[in-house]
Amino acid sequence: MGKILEEKNAKVVTEFGDVLGRAIASRMHSVPQFAEAAGVPYDTLIKIMRGARSPNLRTVARLASGLGLTVPDLLAGNF
Repeated sequence: MGKILEEKNAKVVTEFGDVLGRAIASRMHSVPQFAEAAGVPYDTLIKIMRGARSPNLRTVARLASGLGLTVPDLLAGNF
């Protein structure tokens, strides 16, 4: 059961990274500029985008705000 949960969590983290990358691109931000504007360290942002790091809710809120989106809209891919 634990392995299945880990795999599902990894998939969610990877999918979020993909959605985030598309949202950044749709807003025509460069990744370094966006990291600064969102108040998230560049290295952290890259790890999130690659699915290598799971952001906490505070970070997700910063990312959404930096994109001019609500958290629900970012998570749903509504940009």
